[in-house]
Amino acid sequence: MPSKRVLMKKIKRILELRFVFKLSIRAIARNVGVGRSSVSRILERATVANLTWPLPDGMTDAELETILYPSTARSASTQRPVPNWAEVQLELTKHRTLTLAQLWKEYIAAHPSSTVTIAICIAVGALRIWIR
Repeated sequence: MPSKRVLMKKIKRILELRFVFKLSIRAIARNVGVGRSSVSRILERATVANLTWPLPDGMTDAELETILYPSTARSASTQRPVPNWAEVQLELTKHRTLTLAQLWKEYIAAHPSSTVTIAICIAVGALRIWIR
């Protein structure tokens, strides 16, 4: 599960402590009250976005957030198809010898761009249906 984003107030403080006071990641984390990995990720995002301190005049929190966290939402055309669970359940009940591996092979044949993550979801979802 993704972690919650750090508040913009803290992000600004992280950037200030790094660029003005040249503090280490550990010292910044301790000062701001967030984890070292969070500080590292924020500084990495700031580096990629070519941000320095002071921030440009008039930059709002919303603009800073857009720069640091560009939208990662997928369009409808790039989203992976979700299995039809009713169909999976029907297949499992009709064919008692059907295995999850066979279901996965059929799914991959129908959707070759899918990844292993989908395979795990299918296996777990099918297993939950099977147990019911």
